[in-house]
Amino acid sequence: MNSGCIYIEPTDVPGCEAEVLLWLRQSELASGLDEHLVSAVHEWLSSAWPFRRVCYPGRE
Repeated sequence: MNSGCIYIEPTDVPGCEAEVLLWLRQSELASGLDEHLVSAVHEWLSSAWPFRRVCYPGRE
């Protein structure tokens, strides 16, 4: 069973090259996994992908 999912997609948001949507099961939120996951994805995209700006709808 999945604990969550991450989507990296093209976007129409001005100034953004991609958008990241992610979700976790409600049962995972109490563990702090959400904050850790968002931070890890942000760091990974900043260091390994060529995007100048990534948007995180609902999280910015």
